[in-house]
This record gives sequence, structure tokens and C-alpha cells, in this order.
Amino acid sequence: MDYRHTQFGPPLLRFGVLAFLIAIGVISAVTGSWEGVAIVAVAGLIVGAAMFVFSRFTVQVTDDALIASFGWGWPRRVLRWEEASAVRAVRNSWWYGFGIRWFPGGILWNVWTLDAVEFDLVKGSKLRIGTDEPEKLMRALFGKVANG
Repeated sequence: MDYRHTQFGPPLLRFGVLAFLIAIGVISAVTGSWEGVAIVAVAGLIVGAAMFVFSRFTVQVTDDALIASFGWGWPRRVLRWEEASAVRAVRNSWWYGFGIRWFPGGILWNVWTLDAVEFDLVKGSKLRIGTDEPEKLMRALFGKVANG
């Protein structure tokens, strides 16, 4: 059974763009300096690009691997089935955060939800993939990983 699901993060992008425009307006009005506006504009573009990329997360299960990717294919993580020794559904603590993060014992890829599937990797660490469909994802993983 192949599986593909795309999750979208909260509507932070719209609020980020609004905050960016307000910041440019305030700095321009207060300082009258184009240098200040340029600095805020460059910083805003960098933050906006990161928000844009990390607002969409796709998980795909194929015969050979699990593919997790943000944005439109980058950053991307491919987990081949021979790299994993076990998988289970878990719930993340809220402080683990979102995006690509370290958590105790491994790495988390997550866009918005607290639910995840956790893989025990052969090399000894863990990989968590956030999902708003943990049951469907676990069904798709059945038989792919040793205990799946």
C-alpha cells in the first residue's frame, strides 16, 4: 500500500508578511533611513522564505522507503526500510517544536502536529515523523519495518 499525505502548517505566513510590511513602514517612518528599511527587508525575506518552505510537509511511503519533505521537495529525508529496526506511533511533547529538530535520542521532522511515528534506526538513534494521520501512516508502514 503506497501512502502520500501533505500537511500544512498554521497560517503563520500571512501574519509574517503582515508583520514584515508593518516593520518596514515603522522603520521608514521613524528613521527616515533607507538603510534601516533595507536591513529589515533582507531579514524579512530570509524569514519569509523559511516560513514558506517549512509551512508544508509531505510524507510518502513507497515499496523502498519513507520520503519526508518540506516545501516543494527540499529539505528532504529518505529513510530506506533497511535503515529502520522498529516503528511505533508516539505523541511529541509540545516543547519539541516544529521543523527539523533534535529531541532526546534523535531527530524530529514536523510541521504542526504533536502526533508522530518514531523509527528506531539500525545505527542507534531515532527518527520521528510528525503526522496528523498516525493511524493511516502506521497502516501504510505495516510490513515495511521489522515490527511494522
